[in-house]
Amino acid sequence: MVNNTTSDIMAMWFGESTDFIKEMDGLNGVSNTNISLSVVNAVIGVFGICANVIIFTFYRRKRKDLIPLLYSVLSAVDALVCVDAILHAITLALLVEMNETDESSHLRNTLSFLFTYTALTYRMSVFVNVVLVVVRTINITKPFYKVNR
Repeated sequence: MVNNTTSDIMAMWFGESTDFIKEMDGLNGVSNTNISLSVVNAVIGVFGICANVIIFTFYRRKRKDLIPLLYSVLSAVDALVCVDAILHAITLALLVEMNETDESSHLRNTLSFLFTYTALTYRMSVFVNVVLVVVRTINITKPFYKVNR
C-alpha cells in the first residue's frame, strides 16, 4: 500500500503545477487556502444551481420550439456542472482533513469518479452550446429556414 502525503495527492488531483503546495506541506496556510477554495466552490455551485433552476423554469413552458428546448437543456447541464463544483468543494475539504495513514484507495476511487463526472458534464455543456450556436447562426443567416428538432 502506498502512503501518499497530502501534497502528493493534491499534485495528482490538480496536476503538476502544485509546487507551492509541496513547499507549504505541513504548514497551516495550505489548509486555510484549501478550505477557502472549498467555500468559494460551494458558494459558486449553490448560486449556479439557483440561477440555472430559474432559467430552466422560464424556458420549460416554451419547450415546443427548438431554441427554448436547447436553452432548457443547457441550463439543466449547467446545473450538473454546478453540482460538480460542490462535489469538488466537498472532496477538497475531505482531502485537507485526511490523515497520512488514511486509506487512499477510497480517495482514488472518489477522484476517478469526480474526474469522469467533471469531464462528462463539461463536454455535455460544450456540446449543447455548440449546437445552440449552430442553430442560432442558421437562424441569423437564413431567417426563413426552419430548423427541425
